[in-house]
Amino acid sequence: MSTAAVMTDICWPPRRPLRDFALRGLGELLFWLVMLQLVGGAYLQSQLALFDGRIAVSNGAPKLLLVFGVVLLAAGAVWLSRGHIAWRPCLLPAGIFACYLAADLAWLTATSGVPVEALLIGLNKYFLFFAAVPAAALLRPRISAEQMNLRLVLLFVPLVLVALAQFAMNDPLLRVAAEDGTYEVPAVDFYGQIRAFSLFRGVLECGQAMAFFGALFLAQLCSDRPRHRLWYLALLALAAVGCLVTFRRGAYIEFGAAAVSAIAIARRWHVSRWLPWMYLAVGLSLAGVGTMLGSTQAEGVLSAESLAERHGAWNLALDKWLVREDASLLFGTGLAQIESDTIEYFLVDNGFLAVGVQLGLVGLALWCWVMQALWRDMLATASRTHSALAIAVAALLSTWMMRDVFDPLFMLYPLYVFLVFWSQPDAEDSSSASSPARQGALCA
Repeated sequence: MSTAAVMTDICWPPRRPLRDFALRGLGELLFWLVMLQLVGGAYLQSQLALFDGRIAVSNGAPKLLLVFGVVLLAAGAVWLSRGHIAWRPCLLPAGIFACYLAADLAWLTATSGVPVEALLIGLNKYFLFFAAVPAAALLRPRISAEQMNLRLVLLFVPLVLVALAQFAMNDPLLRVAAEDGTYEVPAVDFYGQIRAFSLFRGVLECGQAMAFFGALFLAQLCSDRPRHRLWYLALLALAAVGCLVTFRRGAYIEFGAAAVSAIAIARRWHVSRWLPWMYLAVGLSLAGVGTMLGSTQAEGVLSAESLAERHGAWNLALDKWLVREDASLLFGTGLAQIESDTIEYFLVDNGFLAVGVQLGLVGLALWCWVMQALWRDMLATASRTHSALAIAVAALLSTWMMRDVFDPLFMLYPLYVFLVFWSQPDAEDSSSASSPARQGALCA
């Protein structure tokens, strides 16, 4: 035996535990960076408390750390595996959309008249995580779905308790705005009642998170041999009440739809693949007849005033987008739902219109392709692995069409998908661990 072979045999065993330790550490780091974005209000509120109502380091810092870290790690994984990568169904549409975002940014910079700073802020707010999807899909850090579930439960308990306390005391308990105007929790007051936002950046994010947690606990209950059934029933009830005290009807329908989807996916109902389209029909129906079901004179969740305002906002967005005599119909105007001194602020409570106005028909078509691909990827993963985490994320994504009829609340969807990407490979994936795609230092 050659000296080189002997040295390899001697050195390899100690390296393996070190590699496993590094992958577990990487999994923990990426998980908590994702949590820092999903529960971004905790990061901002801690600064408001420490720095007397000011934000010293904006949320952009950990956001960029996550995105650029994922991209660099993915590049390293591809290099170490000599280009042999594990293919996911969403990789192609996500890669094309990421390229379009870069090309459209260049086109908008040259032709739209919108300041570059405003264009970058808009892309950062809504699409930065989408641009990182291809890179995130290549990573395989080592953290199991069960470990993620435990951490999510430990996070959920204080989050829902803060939300319930805000409702019970009718007090935000936390600062709702920074002294320098760099941060504000919008739409907190609801006819004299505080809407719960917990430690999230806003009420919308809180409602969406409660829908995810509800789907997660239902998925646990629907497992073949659910442990701690009473515990998960209590957590599910808390998630439902946590969603209720946000006083957002969009959150209510998102929670209910995600719950139905979790059951359908866990039980492998054939109708599961059509859930987004069924929910889209429900959303369009509610948008069309909602003003007749409610009353503009009523107060609270039965009021139709907000839906009437949405109709007006949708018409305004169409006017800003369709009346131009240039290529903005195809490639967008660059106008996003951001508050900036350099552009006129306008609100579009509709995800499809928001994407179309900002990125054009081409960008809207590609974004819809990516969203549907992410949903199908999560559905396939849930069906293959039976993971409660994958079922919950698939259930949340099944509502994307219906949810975007009423709110542009789509920027955080990729973060939930990343958790499934990065959960420890299942038995099927592990059986192919000897393939070239699995031999990179960042692949499990």
